[in-house]
Amino acid sequence: MRALAANKLRSVLTTLGIIIGVAAVIALLALGNGVQQFIDGQFQQQGSNLVFVFPARIDVRGTLTCGRDVTIDIGCIFEGTVSLADNVTVGPYCVIGRVEIGDSTVIQSFVSIHDDSRLGRGVFVADHCTIGGQGFGHVRNERGELENMPHLGRVVIEDDVELFPHTNVDLATLSETRICRGAKIDHYCHIGHNCYVGEGSVLAAKIVLCGGVRIGSACWIGVGTLIRDGLVIGRQASTGFGSVVTRSIPEGELWAGSPARPIAELVALQQHLRRLSQEPPS
Repeated sequence: MRALAANKLRSVLTTLGIIIGVAAVIALLALGNGVQQFIDGQFQQQGSNLVFVFPARIDVRGTLTCGRDVTIDIGCIFEGTVSLADNVTVGPYCVIGRVEIGDSTVIQSFVSIHDDSRLGRGVFVADHCTIGGQGFGHVRNERGELENMPHLGRVVIEDDVELFPHTNVDLATLSETRICRGAKIDHYCHIGHNCYVGEGSVLAAKIVLCGGVRIGSACWIGVGTLIRDGLVIGRQASTGFGSVVTRSIPEGELWAGSPARPIAELVALQQHLRRLSQEPPS
């Protein structure tokens, strides 16, 4: 009988705990919704028509200024002074620092945009991109130890640029890292500090631009290309898949290979090697 009574009491207490727990969760949700409604009301007083995708749960740790018809999804964090123009969409779980974002720009989920970045109109930033993070630069101190070199520049993403998933654009050291109007950058690309990507250029997947590379306008950079720091790729130039570029490429030329060279030179070299392989040993 004692065991039966104990089991019944345990069952009642468990049920009561569940009810209390559910009530607490409901109360917390109601409190959170109230906070979000208050934030929404503040933006409406400023003339913004801000849409929080339920349950938004955004965290504003500085100043957030929004235009009209802005949409912010769940779990976003805004740090510093953030400006979102009209029709901007920010997807779930983004972290945005001291940044200006232009009209009709779309930021998908899990994107990090660090301080001193500026995005133009109609920009598309896909999932898991990082913009304006610390560049990879180190100097040795008097003891020969490596220390991080401060990056004090900025990142500028001009109008109608598209960045596909897992693309990284580093903060400049003292000047700027710039992606010009209409450039398209595919998955898993790395744009090092102080790089410049010209208007309408296309960078296919898995490209690495080391620091200070300058890509001219209307270029096509093939999948898996690696470009050494400080090189210049002339306008309308192209590289083949997997090229390792160790010299600057003149305007309008197609280079390929490792190390990359003009395509005519590469073909001639391959033909020469083929002839050598067919000659009988002396």
